[in-house]
Amino acid sequence: MSQHVTPFPDRHGEATRPAAGHERIPLYVYVVSAVAALAGLLFGYDTGVISGAELFLVKSFKLTAFTEEL
Repeated sequence: MSQHVTPFPDRHGEATRPAAGHERIPLYVYVVSAVAALAGLLFGYDTGVISGAELFLVKSFKLTAFTEEL
């Protein structure tokens, strides 16, 4: 019976299995994680900028609560 071994060559060129708990994590996992972290950071920054600018917009355009929300 043939056993499937995922090739992870060691320094001598022999195919070995990774030790338990040391599986290789695909690159796309790191890319998706980085994009999600950056998106969260930018969303928070954008929320802060808008809330800071909103005070001046209400005064300049004499907005009511309804028009401010709209």
